[in-house]
Amino acid sequence: MSGKCSGIVFENLLPSTEGNKEITAFMEVMNYRQDIEFEVIEPKMLHTVSGKKNSVIYHVKNLADHTVKFRPEFSVEPKEMAKYISREECLCFREYSMNKGEEIELPATFKFKSKIDKDFAGKDVAVRMIYTAKVE
Repeated sequence: MSGKCSGIVFENLLPSTEGNKEITAFMEVMNYRQDIEFEVIEPKMLHTVSGKKNSVIYHVKNLADHTVKFRPEFSVEPKEMAKYISREECLCFREYSMNKGEEIELPATFKFKSKIDKDFAGKDVAVRMIYTAKVE
């Protein structure tokens, strides 16, 4: 994936039915910054099915003695799985500004598109979903 986020996807606003493809998703954070603490609160791993809306909570704390700004980048492994993920609320949709010592919890909401049912029929599906905080 390019690391860029797309805008709002209208299909996320429409009702959807859950599919039957079981998917294991691992939530990870790669934090290359020393001025923030950035971690997955829950869940770090989830078992879901296509079409089901999923939410993950991330915790960020400013460790610096000044205001910091950051914009996480999103990626998926294996990369070809990115086309099956529809993100309704993504941490990388905006830049965050945090005051000294401030702590925030950020939700991310997504689902796996139903197309995955057909494309991966009879196969196990495991995906790593990674947010990266890079040094600016």
